[in-house]
Amino acid sequence: MIQNITLRSHVGADGQLHLNVPTNLTETDLEITVLIRPVMEDRRPPEKFSEWWSKQLAKFPDAADKAAERDLRYEYLAGHYQL
Repeated sequence: MIQNITLRSHVGADGQLHLNVPTNLTETDLEITVLIRPVMEDRRPPEKFSEWWSKQLAKFPDAADKAAERDLRYEYLAGHYQL
């Protein structure tokens, strides 16, 4: 049985990571795989191009009036490249 456990820990000034991993196993050999990934403060996904583009258009005074008129090139890119 493979079990996936996600833990959060803190690395001290000594640079050593100490883990206490709870298991329900006893008296057995285990193979352990460790993936080290720094915790990002902002866990939101990156901004999509379409969201960035909308913000850029909003900077122009007449962009709000033309919000219904989408640039066909943008629609093509968004549809084909999942922007």
